[in-house]
Amino acid sequence: MNFVDMPFDISSRKETEDYFKTGEEALKNSIYNILSTQPGSVPGHPEFGTNLGQYLFEQIDPLVSQLIEAEIKYAMTRWEPRVSIVSIDVQDDPDYNRLTIKMNYVINRDPFNIEREFIFSTDTQ
Repeated sequence: MNFVDMPFDISSRKETEDYFKTGEEALKNSIYNILSTQPGSVPGHPEFGTNLGQYLFEQIDPLVSQLIEAEIKYAMTRWEPRVSIVSIDVQDDPDYNRLTIKMNYVINRDPFNIEREFIFSTDTQ
């Protein structure tokens, strides 16, 4: 049986905070993972993720932008029920084959209903 050596003392709160994110940071990591994961790449969850990579070489017109928004909204509704999407803005950078997605959302259990922003970029470099 193999064991993993932990590089930090578990009783040390400061060091464990870097390894185990909670709250908003964990939520941002979850959103990033959903947007950056290609469906079929996670064993046991073949539908997890989004197909944003298929749009890298497309001309981003209003129709394609709506398809991207629908893809993101579906994935976020399915895989991240802690948030509600307020708006999504899709910008393309054809010189670098990159999409930049600005998503505004609210955390469902936030009593102040503060709108937050998440910016995601698909870089092929």
